[in-house]
Amino acid sequence: MLWCVQRWAVISKTQMKNTKKLFSREQMKNESKEKKETEDAERREKNLEEAKTIVIENDPSLPEPKTVRVSSIMCIDCIMALSYSAFK
Repeated sequence: MLWCVQRWAVISKTQMKNTKKLFSREQMKNESKEKKETEDAERREKNLEEAKTIVIENDPSLPEPKTVRVSSIMCIDCIMALSYSAFK
């Protein structure tokens, strides 16, 4: 049977204090990261549920949409007029 012998280096009080600070800082970062990830996941779930309730319908007060081929349009002014009227 083999025994592993580990030797520990003696460190000063300030080194121990700094190491403890670094360790606690890392723990706080990990906790805040986990908390943020869970909050983001909850917010995404909430947004998805709200998005499922949205229904897209044609507005009956507007005229029926027409299909137009771009190749049938002769001038750039016509394209501009169509694009502006579509966003009004």
